[in-house]
Amino acid sequence: MAPPTLSGGGTSSSPPVMTEAEEAELHRGDNSTPVIMQIKVSLHYAGDLLAKDDGKWTPWSKYMKLELTMCGLYEYIFDLLDIPHQLYKPRAHRNWQLNNRLARSIY
Repeated sequence: MAPPTLSGGGTSSSPPVMTEAEEAELHRGDNSTPVIMQIKVSLHYAGDLLAKDDGKWTPWSKYMKLELTMCGLYEYIFDLLDIPHQLYKPRAHRNWQLNNRLARSIY
């Protein structure tokens, strides 16, 4: 499905003007199939706690990268994952924010 044509144009510094029908169509598509889904994880780390000077950073870091990869959160920490536009993809934008916070709280 092609995105609706926006009336009124717009500039890079301001969002385009949309009719209510155009805005409803954008939100309907985002609500039914958002580009980014919210991720929920449950980590069961059984290793030693990480201490600043204990020399265990390397194994801990390797384990955490693996866990983040398995959970689908690796890109939020180590790659530049584009954030969806808040106006055009509000649900995907919110899911990205939640996933990003989750990833950063784990790592």
